[in-house]
Amino acid sequence: MTLPDGTVLVDAELPEGALTPIADAIEGELNPPYRAHAVRREDGVWAVGAKTIEVVEVHEEIDGDTVSLVVQGDERTLLIDERPGWSEVGTLETYARERHTDFVLQAERLDGNLWSVQVNAL
Repeated sequence: MTLPDGTVLVDAELPEGALTPIADAIEGELNPPYRAHAVRREDGVWAVGAKTIEVVEVHEEIDGDTVSLVVQGDERTLLIDERPGWSEVGTLETYARERHTDFVLQAERLDGNLWSVQVNAL
């Protein structure tokens, strides 16, 4: 995953420079931020897929790494790490409401207070 400032986040320990060819190939097609997946097909050959993501800096303290928020009319359902949540997620909710009145928001913590966010209209 590459953040808007170009910082690369990885799920595994890799040797220095191992991602450079993959990142160069992706950035020929997409600008950060994006999420990428690479799979080794054979010696030295990789299949790579990447998708642009939205990154939001969340100012509230959220006790979890995933947030699901559904708002439809007066109904509001919040799950944090797949459990009912009662805390405020004002930054995420404001972000979604700027796009849609009724929506489903999915967010995943990337690093610290940076979250990958997807919002879909209902």
